[in-house]
Amino acid sequence: MIGPCQIGVHLFDAIGPKKHPIWSALVSAIMTVGGIVTLLVRPAWAIVGVILYGCGNGMRSILRGTLPLVLFDPATYPVVLGRLALPALVAQAITPIVGDYVLQMYGSLAILYMLLGLSLVNLLVTFAIKWRINVRLYLPERIMRVGRAHTSVGRT
Repeated sequence: MIGPCQIGVHLFDAIGPKKHPIWSALVSAIMTVGGIVTLLVRPAWAIVGVILYGCGNGMRSILRGTLPLVLFDPATYPVVLGRLALPALVAQAITPIVGDYVLQMYGSLAILYMLLGLSLVNLLVTFAIKWRINVRLYLPERIMRVGRAHTSVGRT
């Protein structure tokens, strides 16, 4: 089910409304957390959890290319992508070893809790990026309004 969900998200991204990629990142992180929580809380609803997780994961694969392009200067985009890829590639390389160890020592439930912890960290980082974008985009406008208010008060 994860594969079809990822394809569905790619199709929706191609034909759906265009929004800032940070909103897609938030939805992706929330869907991933929601999928894992569903698997933990309601194992009978596993299909719902897998669909949520698959959609969130599919959106994340799109965001790997679009979000850095919006956040960073296009001239430094290749360097930024390279720096972002390194931790992900290292994590992919050690995941089978760590996952097997956790599975053997603590069981499959521990794997889900570990994934939940990682997805919550992802959600927090995404909210931090969203907050930082808001500050950077709207703070100068607020400063300009305050500056205009002070100058107009001084003139009267």
